Amino acid sequence: MKLVSLSAIALMLGVCSLHAQITITQADLPATNDTLRYSAAVPLNGYDFQQTGENLHWDFSDLNFQTQGLENYRSVSSINFLMGLFFGSGTMAIKITDMLPLDDFDMEVEDFYAVFHKNAQQYTQDGFFFIFSGLPIPLKYNQKDFVYQLPLNFSDNDSTAFSGNLSLGDTIHFERKGYRINQVDGWGTVETPYGEFDCLRVKTTLYESDSLFWASLPEPIVLKRTTIQYKWLAKNEKLPVMEANYLQFDGENEIFLGVRYRDIYRKPQQTEAPLASFTADITEAEINEAVTFSNLSTPGHDVNTYQWTFDPDHVEFLFQTGSTSPEPIVGFTQPGIYSVTLSAHNETASDTHHKPGYITVSDIDDPVSIAGLSAKKPSAYVSPDGSQLIINYPDQSGWANITDMHGREVYATGNVSFDTFQADISALSSGVYIVTLFSGQSSAVLLQRKIVKP
Repeated sequence: MKLVSLSAIALMLGVCSLHAQITITQADLPATNDTLRYSAAVPLNGYDFQQTGENLHWDFSDLNFQTQGLENYRSVSSINFLMGLFFGSGTMAIKITDMLPLDDFDMEVEDFYAVFHKNAQQYTQDGFFFIFSGLPIPLKYNQKDFVYQLPLNFSDNDSTAFSGNLSLGDTIHFERKGYRINQVDGWGTVETPYGEFDCLRVKTTLYESDSLFWASLPEPIVLKRTTIQYKWLAKNEKLPVMEANYLQFDGENEIFLGVRYRDIYRKPQQTEAPLASFTADITEAEINEAVTFSNLSTPGHDVNTYQWTFDPDHVEFLFQTGSTSPEPIVGFTQPGIYSVTLSAHNETASDTHHKPGYITVSDIDDPVSIAGLSAKKPSAYVSPDGSQLIINYPDQSGWANITDMHGREVYATGNVSFDTFQADISALSSGVYIVTLFSGQSSAVLLQRKIVKP
């Protein structure tokens, strides 16, 4: 966030600042029949929302919205006639997402509304009501929550305590207590994707405690929380044009909840269309040799889903991977030339990457069965029962070692001939290993293969 002193700019230009302090009145806050749109965002930049002062410019213009919502303010009586009588004329309500902590008790609580009232001196929350088993249940604060004491000017400070309770027969009793502190600690201009506005900056600290008493429980369920809100209020906009929220539970570290700002309708952002791409660690393999496929698709595995297909389909997926895994490990069970296809999908589109004849698999028992492969092609593979490592490297001798995928040596031979050499690996655990053949004359690496012991 770019924070600039307007007075400093004015001095540099040799003119007086054209911005002045504003006053927030009841006309600048929500009223019955208002439908107000906001956008929610998670800032990518390192904003300091606590920064404040006089005659400042707060720049949040590079925020990117993630979701949008509407606050619909309706008269309480238009929502429920009985609740209108209970809370009185002039009250309005919005449906909110906060719910009583009843989920663990198999109770159906729906249509949860917060109730507000305003006049020239104050904007208050008077309580809330909800529908329980088809019946409206109210909680009217004995002491109202003064959201704002009006008119609101720079350097104003106020605090208020609020409380209320409700009972459902002899089974349930719920209490809410709270304490609100408002500090108008800054003024200037604020800029968001919605526009630029003269504003007051208000810091609100809200302490709340909810207690649920249940007849079958020896102790009440108590939930305490502290909400810290940084709000930028402007004339005629009804909602804060910018708001950042933090949450604490029982005095623990603050949890950043995100920001929201007053906004117009914006078309939902689409996920980037996928572009499928992949490679394999080897393209010439032996029967049952492990081949690992690396998925290079965009925009990423957290967005895309995948489908791998092989033609012919003589494949076995290894190590709990499968045809929908982002990066499968595959063993080919028959010799041949295999084509590989990767399809990537997300909510926006689909894409397919096809590599014909990409993997060539040879049959060790018949090395000339595939056209183009040399009869003297060197190889190292595991016998079908997993007990033997079979090495074929005509006219070569030296030593072999086997390491696990962490580079630890688990087996080594002495100096041997690699003409159809067999090593007993029955004691090794199932897994993926690396076999390396070294020349007995020069110590050079003759062959390195990844093998799978079943």
